Amino acid sequence: MHDASFLDTIARALAEQRLCADVRRLLVAVSGGRDSVALLLALLDLLRDKTTLVVGHVHHGLRGAEADADMAFTEDLAAAHGLPFVAARITLPQRPDARSYEAPARAARYGVFARWARELALDAIATGHTADDQVETVLLRLLRGAGIAGLCGIPFARPLAGAAACSLIRPLLGVTRADTTAFLAARGARFRDDASNLDARIPRNRLRSEILPVLRAGFNARLDAAVRGLADDARELTARARVQVAPLLPAGAGPFAAPRAALAALSPIALHELLVAAAARLTRRADRLTRGHVRAVRAVIAGARRKVLLPGGFAVARAGDGVFFSSGAPAGAPPECTLDLGAQAVFGDWVLVCLPAETVPAGRGGDIDAARFPRDETIDADTIAPPLAVRARRPGDRFRPLGAPGRIRLKEFFRAQGIPEHVRDAWPIVCAGADIVWVPGLRIGQKARLSPATRGRLVLRIARAPAAVRALLASRSPPRAGASPGCGDLA
Repeated sequence: MHDASFLDTIARALAEQRLCADVRRLLVAVSGGRDSVALLLALLDLLRDKTTLVVGHVHHGLRGAEADADMAFTEDLAAAHGLPFVAARITLPQRPDARSYEAPARAARYGVFARWARELALDAIATGHTADDQVETVLLRLLRGAGIAGLCGIPFARPLAGAAACSLIRPLLGVTRADTTAFLAARGARFRDDASNLDARIPRNRLRSEILPVLRAGFNARLDAAVRGLADDARELTARARVQVAPLLPAGAGPFAAPRAALAALSPIALHELLVAAAARLTRRADRLTRGHVRAVRAVIAGARRKVLLPGGFAVARAGDGVFFSSGAPAGAPPECTLDLGAQAVFGDWVLVCLPAETVPAGRGGDIDAARFPRDETIDADTIAPPLAVRARRPGDRFRPLGAPGRIRLKEFFRAQGIPEHVRDAWPIVCAGADIVWVPGLRIGQKARLSPATRGRLVLRIARAPAAVRALLASRSPPRAGASPGCGDLA
């Protein structure tokens, strides 16, 4: 693909997908690699006269001097084109093998994007995902058991979590890695190579270097086009399903009800899209909804179950001839929020932080100079990875406190700890997926404990205004006599 054709393909994607409609400030995420450098040069040609461009670089702290050189290269590239440059360094918990870095690195990187979007008043952030990334993503999801929604692959655009006014856009999804390489070669442009992309212990790298060549050579030379076509079909089915469920979603936010008869007529794909829309409406998280969750909701619709609690913090319950969708959190409880590595999360009047243990000074110092619950907690970063969710208690919550023989109802745990009913709704609960990791001031979960095999540690810390924390803890009655060791007082 020659220079003009490459630019035409990207210009067509920008126009057809409306990626930069009403975008005045656009940050281009540049790692220094070929795809992101090609993206920056193309957007300079296509958008510089009508859009303010900023170059952003995230240093993951994983490759020492190599990563430092990547950041310096990217800063020089921005300067050469007269563009503003921002950079962020993130620290990931130490992990036993390379495979476990990919997800936390991505989560931390997107957390940085959200912060930049807020601080720089960005309308969009562009990343250099190509058609090759699309193929790899769809196949990886297929191998992990994804449904139709997962097979949609990487969208051209989506809202950026944590920054409601900013979109995440991928203008290069119509071009391949070979196209970006040829474009840079034609311009004599330099780029950086990331040696970690050759590490076959990382599933995406192994798929790219070992498995895809075998599939193309032995099964289908046009495999990439076939996979991208599958993703296109999945997106078409999903789009139709969204149209089908739109009449069941009333305008505005908050809880809603839908007729059981109308819900019973929905296909599994359409019901899944309804649940995705409900999650977006009722919670701040986008947890994956599995086939099992869809089956559980079908059982509620059919009358076989009264209620089901779903990931992301919402409940689906029968209500006469209808089905009621609600947040699952008690009325008046603070909204759920996300706790990223190295960032602060605000839950009501509480501020929580999650830090790599090696960055926390000795003693009780740190980033938050306010009254604390009785203790900070250190947890196992090898089993619990940010981002974490901070939410209010929900009906049916269960958890295994550190040292307890098994799971107990959170309601019973609060009762055993002497926590009065009227303050429980405001008590923050820290979760990793469906697991309760920490009930601040009381106990961490058994799964989060440190063990002799622990390689990485995270410190969880919470603070509140002194008068507020004194009032909350003063309301705590003595623990119930005869409480189990797993529910004993820690204060």
